[in-house]
Amino acid sequence: MDNTNELSLMTQKLLETYEELTLIHDFVSRIGGMLDLTKVFDEIIDEAITISKAKWGGILLINELNGKLELNSSNGVDEISHKLIEYSCEKGLINKAIHEKRSIIGKEMDSFVMIIHLSLKEKQLGVICLGDKVDGDSFYSTEMKLIETMSFIVSFVIENTRLYLSLQQLFFSAVESLSFAIDEKDPYTHGHSRRVMQYSLEIAEMLGLSEKEKIVLKLAAVMHDVGKIGISEAILHKKGTLDYEDWEVIKQHPLKGVHILQPMQESQAITASADIRFKDIHGIIDGVKYHHERYDGTGYPEHLCGENIPLIARIIAVADAYDAMISDRAYRKGMSNSDACMELRFNAGCQHDPAIVEVFLRLKGDD
Repeated sequence: MDNTNELSLMTQKLLETYEELTLIHDFVSRIGGMLDLTKVFDEIIDEAITISKAKWGGILLINELNGKLELNSSNGVDEISHKLIEYSCEKGLINKAIHEKRSIIGKEMDSFVMIIHLSLKEKQLGVICLGDKVDGDSFYSTEMKLIETMSFIVSFVIENTRLYLSLQQLFFSAVESLSFAIDEKDPYTHGHSRRVMQYSLEIAEMLGLSEKEKIVLKLAAVMHDVGKIGISEAILHKKGTLDYEDWEVIKQHPLKGVHILQPMQESQAITASADIRFKDIHGIIDGVKYHHERYDGTGYPEHLCGENIPLIARIIAVADAYDAMISDRAYRKGMSNSDACMELRFNAGCQHDPAIVEVFLRLKGDD
């Protein structure tokens, strides 16, 4: 081989390597910040099908509870290819790839398939299964090597996302436990925070809030009364009408709640770099701090009015007021749904955001 041909081959190889690195970089950029596993899986399958020119593909992960392979995402999988996958998991090439811990190209039930093994260190995660190239040919080892390179990164993303979601769920559970413990201190507020959270999320759904906004709202709603942990039980459990001094103490609970949540806000600098998405804690604090502001500006603690009150607090205010009205108290019987809805409508525009009241009344069947 002369120097010209050798240089041409080297140039071609460098171009191919550059294209592969660019492809991998773009793919990692797309999935690196994703915390929705469904979207991650969809991206993985779409990219693998594009690279391999397969007609169909699926990602199967090992269920951590029962150890079985489960199809988590697919593209182009029909009844025939689904049966192939089921057979392959039981006694075919997918089963072989798992047991031998390696990727495989072969033929199964008259279809050419490529099985990419997914693992992280010693932990097996599952496989990517691709079948039936568009041109009818077999899969190539070069395609397998490129997808294997991507699968190494994919395995990290899957495992890190799982760990994040577990951490997030643990955080939610701890927050709920704290809030529900406060409710349990008073038999008349039993389940109040949970119900306010549920009503708030129903309103959010009607308003078309994003999933991220719903998560922030969920946390704010469930913690809206967390400041009451610093209020004397003698006042919280007082039978009869509260006097002026009692109300002045009660009105401190939003600010006490902010004080309790302050360490979470201060941790943003640490968590933001890890993308643990607690950087929206200021939104949670807004809900806790301002859920007793009034639309006409006569609320507390800062006398905000109208849309100067954060949306999250305006939503919680309606949910909180409704649950307070329908719940029994030591000094009165709870209102009916109809009477509570009538009261909300009467106070729309002065105590509550009228638009949110209208949404909530539709939810309660009181148009």
